[in-house]
Amino acid sequence: MIVPGTDYIVKGITASKGIATGRVQLINHQDIHLQEVRISESQVEDEINKFEVAVERVKQEIHLTREIAKERKNEEAELIIETQLQILDDPELIVQTHCQIADELYAADKALWTAFQQFLEVLEHSRNDYMLQRLPDIKEIRDRLIRAVQQNTNQTDLKDAAIIVSDWVTPSEVLLAHKSGVKAILCNQGGLTSHATIVAHAMELPMIIGLKAITRLVRDGDCVIVDAIGSKVIINPQFSTIRSYKEHEEKEQKRKLLRELYIQKACLTRCGEPFTLRANLEFVEEIQNVNRYRCDGIGLLRTESLLLADVEAISEKGQIHFYRQIVSESEGPITIRLFDIGGDKLSARRQPEQNPFLGERGIRFLLANPDLMKSQLRAILTVAREYPGRIKILVPMLAVLDEWFAFKQIYLDIRSEIGMNEDEVFQQISLGAMVEVPSLIVQGDQFSKYVDFFSIGTNDLTQYIMATDRGNPAVANLYDSFQPAVLRAIKWMKVAAEKKQIPLSVCGEAASDPVFALTLLGLGITELSMTPNSIPSVKQILLKHSISEAEELANKLLSCDTVEEVHEITAPYYLSDVD
Repeated sequence: MIVPGTDYIVKGITASKGIATGRVQLINHQDIHLQEVRISESQVEDEINKFEVAVERVKQEIHLTREIAKERKNEEAELIIETQLQILDDPELIVQTHCQIADELYAADKALWTAFQQFLEVLEHSRNDYMLQRLPDIKEIRDRLIRAVQQNTNQTDLKDAAIIVSDWVTPSEVLLAHKSGVKAILCNQGGLTSHATIVAHAMELPMIIGLKAITRLVRDGDCVIVDAIGSKVIINPQFSTIRSYKEHEEKEQKRKLLRELYIQKACLTRCGEPFTLRANLEFVEEIQNVNRYRCDGIGLLRTESLLLADVEAISEKGQIHFYRQIVSESEGPITIRLFDIGGDKLSARRQPEQNPFLGERGIRFLLANPDLMKSQLRAILTVAREYPGRIKILVPMLAVLDEWFAFKQIYLDIRSEIGMNEDEVFQQISLGAMVEVPSLIVQGDQFSKYVDFFSIGTNDLTQYIMATDRGNPAVANLYDSFQPAVLRAIKWMKVAAEKKQIPLSVCGEAASDPVFALTLLGLGITELSMTPNSIPSVKQILLKHSISEAEELANKLLSCDTVEEVHEITAPYYLSDVD
């Protein structure tokens, strides 16, 4: 029960950081009402025409949304919108809808619903978290098409400076919210890897998900504070609380401008020790951010999008073009991760699994599909020859040395096959192991004998150490890279790598957290890779501290028994060092 004059706080999961104060605007995704009465054969042509007109109308609307994304130079959002357009052009969807109208004598709206439902049911039973989080995007297209058929848009006019509250939101709604001057978004549902979340993050629009009952707790016009740093919402706050957050919000805007100044500074700690900040990226369009934030190369180039776009159509030639674009349009070293299919990433080659995160992932999938790995290695080596010394290769999901030996043999076979075994260029290519499976850390000393470098993926490492599904809000409290067990595992890996003088970096998104980055520096890890727009705040805190201060922080955290103790120690750093 919300008591007037008190701060009623609801906890959720931060999807996009920021702070905002404003008035609630509830968005109700209304239920679709379908025409259940069968049509006559004489009406078939009219209903098919209704469907085709609706498709064109929705396409025009999405093209307008894409213009918003282009204005913001948001390539990631543009790619999501492109996916929506591909759904509208899907020949199977078109054929299925036509068949439902012509054969089943369904009206166009009912035919559309049925055609989409068959596809959605397959996804809903897949137990695949990645695809489950795509469902709102697919349902949005379905509902927009049906409303276009019914000539009922049901589109809410978004208010300037509003706080949008809804069960869930779609990517296009996030884009429109940003253009309309909406200050933040609150959702009952949602996932950290959903397209709407990605767009909100790219737009720097504060967003909290997993609030469960927020739509029932607020009414239109209620005042709320969105603290998407502390992952909480304050409903009808006291005046003193509003004033405090307003001041904090204004300071945050000033700090954001100041952070940009750090981009130009050299990567040196207060005591003069160098560190390296690289970029994580997946698409060619992201390179402008790599250059904008002066990243020292690319620490993680994800390649799964090549397969997810069209696993059968992607050719060796297509891969070569992609890698060549990335290397030619950027500077510094580039670490290319082999296809990391599995878990939350789909491929047409994969069979459904009960526990995909514990199944045929990464190197396991590649060894089961050697032709795919050989094709990728040939493409990478072709580009590596054109750009000597620039490319490294990273192998994902390694659990045992047998997998490494099997990969290495295939790699050597490909080098021999293309007749370049003795070429100096290929001698310069480093081969690395991605550290994300606990068994690799336990065998760190053994792996150090055979690999050229290690790169820690904190996302999966945290998931596997804590036995926690990172996409499940019910156990979100356990999924925390600051957990003592995770910090100690990273320290053990650093010790194992140091014994053999093997380079060790961190490419997981935890490195985007400034205080976590400072902790990593204290653990002796000086090469970090992250989302490019995280670099200013990370660079700022690393410039402020000496190595000895970072080591002091890391040692304190390593001595903690609980994650609560860790957060107590790190809290002052966020207040004083993270501007």
